Amino acid sequence: MGLQHTLLTNRHLQDINPLILGQEDCEPGHRFGPAVRRYTLIHYVRKGKGIFEARGQRYEVTAGQAFLILPGEVTTYTADEADPWHYCWIGFDGTLAERFKQLEPVFSLPDTVL
Repeated sequence: MGLQHTLLTNRHLQDINPLILGQEDCEPGHRFGPAVRRYTLIHYVRKGKGIFEARGQRYEVTAGQAFLILPGEVTTYTADEADPWHYCWIGFDGTLAERFKQLEPVFSLPDTVL
């Protein structure tokens, strides 16, 4: 499948304003970053695993977990060499995006959400 990336029309919605979404089947060792975003970005790992680096920490992320990138944060993420991840993502801004600062950088989502 490779990379599928969609920029959304910025509708300037006030609460949650989706800006970008996509998914990627990463090659072994595929790396993104270091990079800084202007919006909140959540990646959900559908299968495989990798390493997410943010806030001076290194996190091992596996299928069923998500990782959170906050605006202005320097982050890097790398697919595992043996079991590279397939993830999907959504980037957004808006007044409610501030609430995501309360989340840990890596978290699990209940099966009922998916």
